[in-house]
Amino acid sequence: MIDSIQIRDFRGIRWGEVDGFKQLNLLVGPNNSGKSTLLEAIYLGCTAGQPAHWEGDSFEPAQVSLSGRDFLGDLPLLRVLKRHRYHLRKAGQGPYRDGCLNISISSPAAPLRRFQLHVPDLPILPDSLRDMDSKISRIEIDEGAQVALFACASGRDAGRAERALAGRILQLLSPTQGAGSTRQKTVQSGHKTPSGPNKQRRTAQRGARPSSGTAGPGQQTAIPRRPPAAQHCIYLWYPDLTYHSAGVAAWSLTGKLASPEHVLFFDVSNTHYHFYKTFLRDTMTRVPGWTYKIADCLREVLGIARSFDFHVQFLPAKDNDSLIQGWIAPRDQPALPIDAYGDGTRTALKILASLLSLVEQATADSPAVLLWEEPELFQNPRMLNRLLREIARLIEGKPLQLFMTTHSLEVVACVAMLVREGLLPADSLRAFRFSLEEGTLRSSWFHADNLLSWLERGMDPRIWDTLGVPLQFTLKEQEEGAE
Repeated sequence: MIDSIQIRDFRGIRWGEVDGFKQLNLLVGPNNSGKSTLLEAIYLGCTAGQPAHWEGDSFEPAQVSLSGRDFLGDLPLLRVLKRHRYHLRKAGQGPYRDGCLNISISSPAAPLRRFQLHVPDLPILPDSLRDMDSKISRIEIDEGAQVALFACASGRDAGRAERALAGRILQLLSPTQGAGSTRQKTVQSGHKTPSGPNKQRRTAQRGARPSSGTAGPGQQTAIPRRPPAAQHCIYLWYPDLTYHSAGVAAWSLTGKLASPEHVLFFDVSNTHYHFYKTFLRDTMTRVPGWTYKIADCLREVLGIARSFDFHVQFLPAKDNDSLIQGWIAPRDQPALPIDAYGDGTRTALKILASLLSLVEQATADSPAVLLWEEPELFQNPRMLNRLLREIARLIEGKPLQLFMTTHSLEVVACVAMLVREGLLPADSLRAFRFSLEEGTLRSSWFHADNLLSWLERGMDPRIWDTLGVPLQFTLKEQEEGAE
């Protein structure tokens, strides 16, 4: 299970640190507060599992890992670029030849600027992507263009060369970079205090200065008191994904990471796209009764009577035979493709189909992570409640860690109710509230009792005050026999 993350110069976050993750992590906060960026950093970090050999000046050769395909078969960097309407382009990568890729990074802030990556096999880029991007950027696109980050182990089990390489990456996260005397302090409140969550990390800024090449004038950054004892360090050099196009980004993850092939990122795009045929083949051979389980779960989520009998089937998509499309096949009615139904039903089927496969394949030695962005999308409140309950049932006792971002108070209240009803262990939940100030990520967190206390008093854990909020939500439970 991932315990913590530290981020430097990744997307909108110039500096951020979050620790204390649990099995179920609920991420709330205003728009542009870093929630999705955190999901993407975890996604790219956990999917970096393809072995490669690193060589560079002043360092011994080291073993690193590059992005591989995720649980559904997507290429992670391309998935993130597509989310932000960026096009694949060369970012310091030379031609990919004979299993070797030369990297040259122009950013003066880069602690590693020139090196080679030796990797015998890179995933083949889709022809549609290659054609689209080459027309727009007018550059040659080859498989090497998808390599814009690598990960390096820095824990006790890592070799000397790997620890040295990770140490150079961690310079971006060390106290010597940026605001030298700036500290972070965490103040924890007592249990069930309605006055507030465990307090936001507050930065006492004492004459801090922005580091050269990583921030604009006048900006200050919270820096930890000591370098992180990271187990997994990620170094990225794709300018469009760095803070104010700084050129490089770095982050570290501690704890036991999910296996790259067991990382599931689920957002609005999953509703509108089909599964890969390879995902269907792998799941059908590894998960007994998968399509029957999907039908049973979907029936519960839709609130359909047991007397309505239907099966879920998957057939090749009409427009692309490498993709497969879900179908709902009632016993006494013609079958319809899932895309003929509403977006709420389509979303429910696809998250259930994905998760049912994931929880069956995850093990203690090869755990899984689900990164779910805004589960409330397309969902009626009643159906949302049933969907979250079904998700809680599926992950119970499984080696799977869940991160959910949400703007919905109903999602927060539903998760809290699941804890109250004993469907989720109280010690498995933590809710984080984020804010982003001049690139600095600040966070406060609620444990389960604290979260319930806020909801019961009609307070909104998503925001600090009620100004400009037209709705208040009170979580109440009427005692049996009460009037």
